[in-house]
Amino acid sequence: MKDNKSYSWVVFTRYLLRKYDLPDPINILSLSLSKLHWKKMVKQNVQRIWCQSIEIEAIEKSTLSFCNIDFHPQSPHHSLQNLHTKFDIKRANIKWKILTGTYSTQSRRFTYKQVPSPNCPICTDNQKEDVKHMILECTAMTEERNYHLQLIFNLIPHVLANVNLLYSDTSFLLQFIIDHSHPLIQEKIPILSEEIERSTQLMIYSLHQSRVNKIAMAL
Repeated sequence: MKDNKSYSWVVFTRYLLRKYDLPDPINILSLSLSKLHWKKMVKQNVQRIWCQSIEIEAIEKSTLSFCNIDFHPQSPHHSLQNLHTKFDIKRANIKWKILTGTYSTQSRRFTYKQVPSPNCPICTDNQKEDVKHMILECTAMTEERNYHLQLIFNLIPHVLANVNLLYSDTSFLLQFIIDHSHPLIQEKIPILSEEIERSTQLMIYSLHQSRVNKIAMAL
């Protein structure tokens, strides 16, 4: 009889069944499951195991702290819904770099020894350029930032409780702009809007483009 280290398809099949908490092949034969029932069981177990695995891994990664990881496998993240044009995809791409902690800020590049300083390359504030600085603080992009913030604020019903947090708490505002579907936002301001998502994507993309252009001009 082959051991568990064998490359036999029988051994591999048993490995997959154990991995996804499914019955052993011998037991399957005795269960008399219908094809529909079996397919449903497999689909549910595979989705459950992978959802658990992704959630555990996401919790352990600090780079995903801005991202809402409470998702359903049949439904994409809120920011990836309703992408119809190439420009929609370009906007979402930049936002997802920030959501996943892979956007190339100066401080991130400094961590990897790609630049001599972590400070912002386009303003004179002598501040470390992280995501917060880029989106909310860099004085070189004040005009673009204020324009987009006003568009976003106009979309939010001001009768909602805790809406003042967007004006008084910069960390809360940053989270709202990056991912307003996050539980930290939803428990305070329970609003999930396609228009807000589109506007925050446009804000981040516009700031990104402005930053790239200013860096190019400074070279």
